[in-house]
Amino acid sequence: MRPFKMMLADQATSPFILNGAFLYYLAITDGKSHQDAVQAVKDRCMPIIIESYKVWPFIILLNFYVIPLHSRVLFSNAAAILWTTYLTYLISKSDNKNK
Repeated sequence: MRPFKMMLADQATSPFILNGAFLYYLAITDGKSHQDAVQAVKDRCMPIIIESYKVWPFIILLNFYVIPLHSRVLFSNAAAILWTTYLTYLISKSDNKNK
């Protein structure tokens, strides 16, 4: 039961902070102003968080219940790389659609 509570605590905070920071950074590095970057976070954050809720709870529970302790960091980092790749794809897809 403890891993389930840890997953709930993680998913209540992490997606908002990490995805919001990623979107803000991406907008700033694209040359947008602070106000435009904040607006980009407001516009895109919730759909991305909903997508993350389809993936991350399963990964977190798998990590706590199945993956051996010595491999957990490697597993979560590999999942994070795949998630970032997917997230970048989603953002570039929506940017191309808006052009």
